[in-house]
Amino acid sequence: MPQLANVTLGPGSDSLLELVATTGLNGPGASVWRSRQTSSGDQWAGDWQPLGKPGRGDPSSLSVIQQRPGGSLEAFVIDGKDEAVWHSWQTDPDQGWSDWDLLGNPGGGRAQDPVTLTQLPDNRVMAVVVADGSVWHVSSPQTQASAFWPAWTSLGSPGGAAAVAASAATLADNRAEVFAVEIPSGTPPVGFGAYGKLWHRWQEAAGGTQWSNWEPLGMPTGKPVSAPTLAAHQDGRLELFADTADAHVWHRVLRTATDPSSWSPWAPLPATGSQPGAMRLGVAGDATGRLVLIGSAGYQVWHTAQTAADADTWTQWSKLATVPGSSGATDGEKLGAPAVGFNQAGLMEIFVVDGTGGGLYHLQATASGQLTLGPQTFPPP
Repeated sequence: MPQLANVTLGPGSDSLLELVATTGLNGPGASVWRSRQTSSGDQWAGDWQPLGKPGRGDPSSLSVIQQRPGGSLEAFVIDGKDEAVWHSWQTDPDQGWSDWDLLGNPGGGRAQDPVTLTQLPDNRVMAVVVADGSVWHVSSPQTQASAFWPAWTSLGSPGGAAAVAASAATLADNRAEVFAVEIPSGTPPVGFGAYGKLWHRWQEAAGGTQWSNWEPLGMPTGKPVSAPTLAAHQDGRLELFADTADAHVWHRVLRTATDPSSWSPWAPLPATGSQPGAMRLGVAGDATGRLVLIGSAGYQVWHTAQTAADADTWTQWSKLATVPGSSGATDGEKLGAPAVGFNQAGLMEIFVVDGTGGGLYHLQATASGQLTLGPQTFPPP
């Protein structure tokens, strides 16, 4: 029985959720799998279909994006042996998947987790990744998922030092914005993530090839931060969330949806109250337009949400569930980053992987607005 390593969640064109997961598998056989909700919209059959094995090594990261138009999903992974980027896509919305297609090693270097994705205004997808300390990007050649992508283009290194993680999003005026964490030379990662100083740069025009210089977003009260988790408000303003090495979550929000230089100062999330601890984050928008932030801290799953759609204020952190786990595990071996989505009924669904045993846990709201969840084991592939 293969152990799960990473999991992500995406909606198909019919709004049924699809789960894509990687396994830590040595030797031949599938290392990426998928499972879909049933037609009822909030039930899972628990069956898995293999999506094959990209490259020669175990996939070490997993990202999924929904393609527009059409609504088909496209998955991106990094091959753990050759450290190259691969992708696969649904050949028809909600149906079978293509073979894995090689996007290569950016600049001939070693790609690092994760591959981050954003949708461009012409419905193409931009992929962003760090390789050998530099940030690289590439965009799909057409609006439908396909092979034969162009070569990777370098965005350089922020602050003249090595980048260790990157994120990407699209502004309300359809320009891409890229974020990267810089760690000074010789500085080791802290805890289970890479923490440092946050930088960003953005396209000068939507779909263009000219970019701004790297500009610093800094560190909250001088504390190194992780690569941000990003989401868009209903009014188009981006918001970023990051945790610090001292186990606190911070956020910034754009004051003007089309101005990437208008980020608010760093602020703790929430503004007052206790913090659950070092977190891995996931975010999704609910049926009312509010952003809901999910964090896994140790073997616990927590949540906070905007007080209203487009609000800059958030509720206190509230514990949703405790997942069984090993008492001797370190933070980096406990729960992975949560995969978060909302099903056809508007109910929140969360999946988390136990980093010690590879077990998959599923949390589903029982009624709209009720976030008291109980973790259920989800059958492995």
